[in-house]
Amino acid sequence: MSIEDSVFLREIYGCLIGGLVGDAMGGPSESMHYKENESKFGKITHMMDYRGKPAGHATDDSALKHENRKYKRNRDTEEDENREF
Repeated sequence: MSIEDSVFLREIYGCLIGGLVGDAMGGPSESMHYKENESKFGKITHMMDYRGKPAGHATDDSALKHENRKYKRNRDTEEDENREF
């Protein structure tokens, strides 16, 4: 079975993409009380520009998730290299 056929990896990919979409859609209303959010935007149904960046741009939340994933991958690689079999 190839990596592309792995159900587990497709689920991880879907989770990451879903997180990016949610992050991009939620960026403009980040840290707002839901009542303030509702009065300013109504129901958010599409992506909007956010802090001078185009609609669909991820926030620092997604960047941090990416950095954490890189750290974990590098740490796992170092542990594998130092492991005695």
